[in-house]
Amino acid sequence: FEILLANEDISKPDSKSRYAFAELQFQQGHYSEASLNYEQVAHHAALDKTMAHDALYGALYSVEKQLEVKDDVVEVERQKMLASEYVTNYANGEHITQIRYKLGFIAYKQNDYDLALASLLPLTKKVKNPDIKLKSEDIVLDIYNIKKDFKAIQAFAKGILKDVTADARKNSLTKIIEEAHYSQIQVDSENLAPLKRIDQLRDFAREYASSKLGQDSAWQAISLAYSNGFEVLGAEMSLAFVKQYPQDKRRLDAIKEATKAFIDAGQIKQAIPTLRELAQSEPQQAFKHFELSCDLLRINNQLPEARGCYKGLFEKADKSKRTDLLAKMMRSFNNAKNSVELESIQNQILKDNIEPYATTILIDQAKAFLAQNKYTEAFNLSLKINNRPVDADARAEARLIQSAVLEKEFVAQSVKARENKFAMVLSLKTEKLDKAFTAYSSTIKMSKSDKVQLQALQGIDRLYTHFIEALSNMPVPISLTPEEQKTLRSELVKLTVPFNQKRIDNLAQLRKLSQLSPSVSTSVNWNEMSTEKTVEPRLQFPSAKLLSSFVPNSLTVSQNGYSRLPATEKKCDGQSPTAASLGGCLQLKKYDDAEKLAFKLTATKENRAMGLYYLSVIADKKDETDKALWMVEKALALDPENSVMNYQKGKVLYSVEGINSALPFFEKVLDMKKSSPDLIVMNALKSFSDRDYITATEEFSRLSNEELYTYGMGILYVEAAAQKGETEQALKLASNFLNWKSDYVDMLIEQARVHEHFALNKDNAIVSYQKALAKSSDLEQKDWLKRKIEFLKTNKNNQITSHVSGI
Repeated sequence: FEILLANEDISKPDSKSRYAFAELQFQQGHYSEASLNYEQVAHHAALDKTMAHDALYGALYSVEKQLEVKDDVVEVERQKMLASEYVTNYANGEHITQIRYKLGFIAYKQNDYDLALASLLPLTKKVKNPDIKLKSEDIVLDIYNIKKDFKAIQAFAKGILKDVTADARKNSLTKIIEEAHYSQIQVDSENLAPLKRIDQLRDFAREYASSKLGQDSAWQAISLAYSNGFEVLGAEMSLAFVKQYPQDKRRLDAIKEATKAFIDAGQIKQAIPTLRELAQSEPQQAFKHFELSCDLLRINNQLPEARGCYKGLFEKADKSKRTDLLAKMMRSFNNAKNSVELESIQNQILKDNIEPYATTILIDQAKAFLAQNKYTEAFNLSLKINNRPVDADARAEARLIQSAVLEKEFVAQSVKARENKFAMVLSLKTEKLDKAFTAYSSTIKMSKSDKVQLQALQGIDRLYTHFIEALSNMPVPISLTPEEQKTLRSELVKLTVPFNQKRIDNLAQLRKLSQLSPSVSTSVNWNEMSTEKTVEPRLQFPSAKLLSSFVPNSLTVSQNGYSRLPATEKKCDGQSPTAASLGGCLQLKKYDDAEKLAFKLTATKENRAMGLYYLSVIADKKDETDKALWMVEKALALDPENSVMNYQKGKVLYSVEGINSALPFFEKVLDMKKSSPDLIVMNALKSFSDRDYITATEEFSRLSNEELYTYGMGILYVEAAAQKGETEQALKLASNFLNWKSDYVDMLIEQARVHEHFALNKDNAIVSYQKALAKSSDLEQKDWLKRKIEFLKTNKNNQITSHVSGI
C-alpha cells in the first residue's frame, strides 16, 4: 500500500486504496497513521459524501484510539479540529451526537467552559442516546459548580428533575439542588444584614427540614443570631431546633444557651419552662435547674406556684439544702405576714433551730413588737436573741432593737423637776443616755453591715441631738432667784458643749457611710419644748410612695445627662420601642404594652440595659418589688454607672428595706441632669444637710408650690433662704406659700421663727404664731403655741437669740 500510494496521481488520488490502507493500519494498531490516511481520504474532492463522512469519522475515531494508548496534546488538538469539522460538515451525520459530546468534553477538560456548555447543553434535551444525555447533564452541573453559579445549578437541576423517573437519579438531583441552594445562601449572605442572613437560613431549614444540610442550616442560623447579639431570637430558634431534632448531639448546648439568653433578657416566663427542660436534659444538674426555676417563679410574682415548686424540691433535698429552701419559701409569702402556711414553716425552722434563719425569724418578731410599740416584748426577745450561739453579725439587728427601746426610754425621761429633784432628774437623763449610747456603740462593733452600722450611727446622732435640746430647754426651778436661774442656764449650756463636739465627730463617721443620711428625729416634743426657743425645721426624706419613676426622653444619655419625658407625652405605639412610646405607655398605665416594647429592647445587646430598666419600672408600678429589684440589678450589671438605673434601684430598695438601703444609690444620682422633681429634692436635701444653703435655695426654687408641699420641702426652702442671710426673701417665700395654702401650720410656725430669730420682730412673730394656733389640731402643739405667744408678749423688750438645733 505504501509503494502504491507513494506513486499515486495527486490530481486523481486513489481514495479506495488509501481508505483500505487506513483500515489496515487501524487493525494493526497504528492509530495515528490510520487517522492521517483517513483524514486525506475525507478531503478528496471527488469523493462521494458517504465515503467522505466515513473517512472523517475514521480519522476522528483513530485519534481517540491513539489517545487511549498515549495522551498527547498534539493529538488532542487534532481531535478537536476533526470533531469541529465533522459538526460543521455533517450536522445530521450518524455520529453527530457523540461528536458534539466529544467536542464539549474536550472543551471541559481544557477548562474552556463556555465552549463546553455550547456543545453540551443541547445534548441535555431530548436525544436518542440517554447515556450521552446523562453524561452531558453531569458535566454541565460540574461546570456550573466550578463556576460557583449556584443559581444556574438549581435551575438546571430542577429542569432535569421534571423528566426523571429513576429514584436514584431523583435523589441525586434533589441533593444537588439542596446543596446549591445552601451554597447560594452563603454567597448571598456576604453582603446581607445579619437578620436577612438568618431569615434565608431559616427558610432553607424549613424547606429541607428532613435533611442533614437543613439541620445544619438551622444550627447555623442559631449561631449567627447569638454571634450578632440577637440572643432572644437565638433562644427561640434553639428551642425549635431541640423540638425538631431531639437526637442532635448539640441539644444540651442549645437548651443551655436558650436559658441564659432568656434570663439575660429578663424573659422570665420563657426562662422557667426552658430551665425545666434543661433539668430533664442534664439530670446530674437537675436540682440546681429546678431551684432556679422556682426562684424565677417567685421573682415573677407567681408566689403560690413558687411555694409549690420549693416544696417539691424540699422533699428531695438533703439537710444542708433544706435550710435555703425554707428561707426561700418564707420569702415567697411576701407581705402575707399572718399566713398560716408561713407560720407553720417558721415554727418548723425554730423547732429544728436552723440557723441563721431561726435568728432572722426571731429578729423579725422583735421588729414587729417594736413597730407595735410593745417595747418590753421587743426588748426581752432581743435579749434572748443576743444569747443565741450565732455570729455577732447575725445578732447585731437584735442589739439594734434593744438600742431603739433604750432610746425611747431616754427620750421619754422628762427633765422637768423641782429644785430638790433637779440633780436627780438630770442624773437619770444622763444615765439613760449612757445606756442607749452603749447599746448603739456595741451594735456598730457587732455588725459587718453598712446598713446596720448606719442605723446605729443615726441613733447616736439622735441621742446627742435630743440630749443637747433637752438640756438647752430644761426648765429651771421657779423657786430660784432670777440670777440663780441665769447661772443655772449657763451651766446647762456648758454641759452641752462636749456633746456638741461628740455629735460632730459622730456625724463625720455617719457621712462616711452616707452623704444623704437623715439624722435627727422628725418629731418635736412639744411638752418639753422651751418657749424661749424657736423650732428649727427637721431634714427628712419624702416617703417612698412620693418618689416617682424616672421616665427618660431618650434611650441614650447625653453629655448633660438624662432628661425627663414630659408628662404630656402619652402616645403609646406598641410597634415602636422608643423612649417616647415606652414613656407614653407608662404614663397611660398601659403596662402590658410597655412590657412588650421593653422586651423588644432586651432582645438584643444594644439597648438591653435600658429595656431591663423599663421592665423594672413597670414591675415597680405594679408593686412587684422582687421583680423590679431583679430587673434593675441586671440592668446595672450591664451599665453600673447609669444614673437612672441607680435611682431606680434606690427607689425600689427604699420601699422594700427603707431609706438607709436606698441612700448609697441615691447618692450616685446627684450629678444627673435634675429635670425630675425627685432628683431636685435629693440634691436640695444633700445641700441643706451640708449647710450649703445657696445651692439648696437654687434647687428648691425649681419646684412648684405644689411639689414643695407634696415632698414636704417648703419649710426647708424658707429656712435655707433665711440661713443664707436673705431674711426678706425667706419671709416673702413663706407668705407666697401661705397665700397658696393658708392652713399649713408648720409653715406658719416657720414664718414665725424667721420673724423672731432672724428678723428679730416679735410682733410679727406673735401674729404668725396666733395664726398657727388657730389652724392647729395637735393639742400638745396648741398648748406650746399658747405658752409661746404669752412668753413673747411678756418679754417683748428682750432680745431673742436661741433656737432649737435640728440638723
